[in-house]
Amino acid sequence: MFRYLILCLLLFPCLAATAHANVPSPLGRYFVSDKPFGTGQFSFLWMTIYDISLWTDADTWSYESPFALHIQYQLEIDADDLVSTSIDEMQRNHTIVPELLKRYQQELEAVFPKVKNRDTITAVFTPHKRLTFYYNGDPVGTILDMVFARRFLDIWLHPNSRDPAQQKQLTGQSG
Repeated sequence: MFRYLILCLLLFPCLAATAHANVPSPLGRYFVSDKPFGTGQFSFLWMTIYDISLWTDADTWSYESPFALHIQYQLEIDADDLVSTSIDEMQRNHTIVPELLKRYQQELEAVFPKVKNRDTITAVFTPHKRLTFYYNGDPVGTILDMVFARRFLDIWLHPNSRDPAQQKQLTGQSG
């Protein structure tokens, strides 16, 4: 009996590691699921810019449950371009006063690096607390302003986002 218990204790971590083998870092720290809730891809003309996936353990997606957006880039993009495009896209869905835009820009500049092909940026949302950013699995910054966090995530999750079909795919609303 004791031998069986030891064997189970030794094998369990191996089985858990196998189940999470395909889960991008750092998502295994936050979620039990071994597959994304929804996926999408952003392309321009013939080029894929990035692949995106939404991760959550909730049955339905909402801002009331923890979730993450995981983006894997398929080409090189300067940090300044990531920041300015993010600010432009946030303004598509929300009216933001210039003082806040400047602060948002500064906070994004602190967390966004230049990305290369296959690099990842992951944003983990903890409701009513924080949005934590990871670059290639390493933590790079946290936003505590929940209004800002939602405005940023609404780039992909707002019903009036640039790509409504992708928004539906990510949030589980597509048929």
